[in-house]
Amino acid sequence: MISVREDYPMGLSMLPASVRGAKTSYFSSFGLIKDKANGNWWFEFGTDAEEIGFWPSNLFRQSSGNYVEWGGEVFTASLPGPQMGYGIFPFQQVRYDAYVKRVAILDDNYNFDTKVDYMESFSDDNRGYQVIDFVKSEFQDAGHIIFYGGPGLDH
Repeated sequence: MISVREDYPMGLSMLPASVRGAKTSYFSSFGLIKDKANGNWWFEFGTDAEEIGFWPSNLFRQSSGNYVEWGGEVFTASLPGPQMGYGIFPFQQVRYDAYVKRVAILDDNYNFDTKVDYMESFSDDNRGYQVIDFVKSEFQDAGHIIFYGGPGLDH
């Protein structure tokens, strides 16, 4: 990615951090948008969709795709595996679980598909981590929501 903002360095910690069970939680908004003018893919951050950086269009052989992949990873160079989210398996409560909400896809006409109900989920280790995908959430204004967490791995 070619960064266009010095005030958002790679690996920036998102602060303040939410506390499990607190009445107030903190969030950030992210987007990956294809620029119609030149085909670059822009990484946008914040509620004002500030452009942080982009991937040049010449890195991609085709102008559209058949699939969208999204996910996360926990990693440590030494064992045991680190915790994910709040360090507990999720039980589908926004006040007590780490989550991503309003998962959506923007089509070629810049219309949002907020249902995104044709997803597949994958985890390479369910012993220490869990992800729960909710297409039709009962949480007001959450839309498509994904809960995640886990204590990690003791190897």
